[in-house]
Order: sequence, then structure tokens, then C-alpha cells
Amino acid sequence: YKKHFSQDKKTIAVHVRGTDKKLEYPHKALPIDAYKIAIQNYLDSSDEIVDLYIASDNNEAIGEIIKDFRGKVGKIIIYPSVRMPKYFSKDPICLTSATGPKHGEEVLIETILLSKCSHLICTDSNVSAGAMYINPNMSIDYLNRKYGSR
Repeated sequence: YKKHFSQDKKTIAVHVRGTDKKLEYPHKALPIDAYKIAIQNYLDSSDEIVDLYIASDNNEAIGEIIKDFRGKVGKIIIYPSVRMPKYFSKDPICLTSATGPKHGEEVLIETILLSKCSHLICTDSNVSAGAMYINPNMSIDYLNRKYGSR
């Protein structure tokens, strides 16, 4: 944690749910652009240079966010977890052979890392909820409130 997260700089976090979120009702998966707009809105509202921590169940969302925000933030931090390749992968990660004790450990680590950030951009998720319980002082950009039941 101390090696990648700066003690001198704010770190904002984005938790992107894709693979299993598409199955939920009424809050289906949002377009990746919704997360990118929220990140940009945060950056536009702050004079500070911040770091960006990205947690996600898929590599497509992470790649798009890195592409759009490299050079616009201090550094981009990603924990090396097992992920699905696509945002709308056919099967959610929790229903594949990738799930199990190691995946559970990765999810807990990412929850703790999310909780170390000063601001969280997220949708409905037990991972995000866990981070909010651990750090009730972080500000939240809860995208379900902005995008309704897409």
C-alpha cells in the first residue's frame, strides 16, 4: 500500500462493475463512459493533482480509463487481480473457474484499498459498500443516483 499510494496526495477511486452487474435489476450496468465522466467531473472540480485507483472485475474498463486519464492524474494504481477480459463478458467472474479463495482474497484486498481513498466513484456493490463502512469519511459519487435504473 505505502509503495503505491502517496501519503502527500489525494487518491480517488473508481470501482467499475461490469460482468455481473448486467444481470441485476433495477440497476443494470452503466456504460463505461459514465465512470469516465464522473472521474473527469471530479478532476475538473479540483485544483489538486490526484492519483487514481481503479478496481474492476474486467480489463476492458481499466484499459479505457487508463487510456483517457494517463497524464491527467498523478499516477494510476491497479491491484493485480484476476479479471474478465470484457466489460460485458458472457459469464460474470463469480460464475467462472476464476472464483474461489484466491479471488475472495483479491476482492477483500481491493475493498480495503478502495477504503484508503479520499473519494469513491461507484454503483451498487457490496465491495463499494464495504469500503464505505471501513472509511465513512470518504466522499462518494454514487452513479446509480445519477443514472437511475438503466
